[in-house]
Amino acid sequence: MKEKSHMLIIKMFLVFFLFGCMNTNILPTANLTPTLQARSSTQTLPPMLPPATFTKTPFSTVSKIPTIAIAGKDYGTIFLVNPDIGTPQQLDISGDTAVNVLGWVENGCSLYVETEKQRVLKLNISGNLVAELADIDSLNLDAAITKITISPDEQWIALILGTGNQGFSSYEFQNLVTVSLQNSKEIYKVTEDSVVTDSSWKFDSGMIAFTDKDNNNIQQIFVTSPSGSNRTQLTHLNMTDLTIRSLKWSPNGEAIAFVIVDEEKHESTLGIVETGDTNNLIVTASVIGVNEFFWLSNDRIMANVLPIGKDSTKLGDRAIAWFDSDTGQELGRISPENLPIEVFQLPGSLANSDQIGFFAHTNFYVYDTSSLQLEKGFDIFTDMRYWVSAPIAIESEDCKILE
Repeated sequence: MKEKSHMLIIKMFLVFFLFGCMNTNILPTANLTPTLQARSSTQTLPPMLPPATFTKTPFSTVSKIPTIAIAGKDYGTIFLVNPDIGTPQQLDISGDTAVNVLGWVENGCSLYVETEKQRVLKLNISGNLVAELADIDSLNLDAAITKITISPDEQWIALILGTGNQGFSSYEFQNLVTVSLQNSKEIYKVTEDSVVTDSSWKFDSGMIAFTDKDNNNIQQIFVTSPSGSNRTQLTHLNMTDLTIRSLKWSPNGEAIAFVIVDEEKHESTLGIVETGDTNNLIVTASVIGVNEFFWLSNDRIMANVLPIGKDSTKLGDRAIAWFDSDTGQELGRISPENLPIEVFQLPGSLANSDQIGFFAHTNFYVYDTSSLQLEKGFDIFTDMRYWVSAPIAIESEDCKILE
């Protein structure tokens, strides 16, 4: 079961990447939600950023960078790196092997990992065990685990369980289950006979968002309490061949951003829905081929995109863009043309800030969307699956005080 789970993660990554890279047109807003008042940007895009002057570490003009966790392509190779120093530290857990980084604790001193034996552990930045949060094997769920998320208050764990026939990107059925971390016998099956593609906890842990089919068999976004009560439908899409993926709550909990994929046309776009106003779906219109995205500060969203008119077969044609989530307007863009090596890899958000990070050629780079400063960081030392930033920059001495 564990091997199937790991193979599924790899397959899902590949299919999402292919969808994002398709040379397609933006989804027509009218087709997505004819009864809703969708808004998109028609304003002139800002000019491309001028070539930057690069510096080597330590970062001199960009503010202090938080620690990042890097997952290597070989399962079991997870590193912690302080970008200001650039020296990697491999996590080594006695008696088990960490295979996935599930996220960071808000204080930036600890992180959650999934292990080969399907344990969920909390580790400090020295790699020492702080607590075992869950032993999934002991729950006897009789299903493949396709995703694990921990509620910010560490009271709940959400599992997407795959059963039935295994397809290219998902199982025949994928249901959402929540488990109390205070009482492992308190298990709630939030969905039934569905194909849940993603889930996301609100910052206060009071609600969890997830995808599920509505009464017309169309995938939508729903929210519920951790126990599955007070279920509310947020989106009202009307196309049966849509898939929703990559749900992310805004930092203030007032909106959810997600990627909409048209399976028949192989088209994708970025959507935003307000949790308090479900009659307002916002769709970005200046780019196509949305891959991963992240919330920045001030209700902005950064995304790895393929601009309209670019070649989807060329990695060098992709760009990093950021958007106003209230309007869908593109606020800025950095193109690989601005880089010494015209390809960037794995762009992501650096904590809850205006900074983004990415890898290009042999280095890690940090770009500040407010100051327009772009600086070169540490050398790449491993092949990567993904990386995750701690929520804040903190000194290791401060973490020792908290332990």
